[in-house]
Amino acid sequence: ATLFTILPSLICIIVVAKFLQKVQDNPYVKSAFSTIKPVVTGLIAVACWNVMEIALVKPGNIDWVSIIFFFISLALLTIKKMHPIAIVLLGAFFGIVFL
Repeated sequence: ATLFTILPSLICIIVVAKFLQKVQDNPYVKSAFSTIKPVVTGLIAVACWNVMEIALVKPGNIDWVSIIFFFISLALLTIKKMHPIAIVLLGAFFGIVFL
């Protein structure tokens, strides 16, 4: 069942990738992609903000423990250059033990 869930998207991606290989040097295509990249970045940022807002701010109160863990995770990722999988495992451990 999983295969047939993924298969249509996979086929579309392969077809689009083959087409884009042929037209990637076209100046109109380059211009379009230079516009699309920041838009996609913005959409991902908004999605992240919405998830963060739902996860950290419960209706009526703020989950300070999760906010503190968020900033600790951010510091470990940026300052200590810890691998993201280690952060996810640390979060799972934290959730099981403390929440």
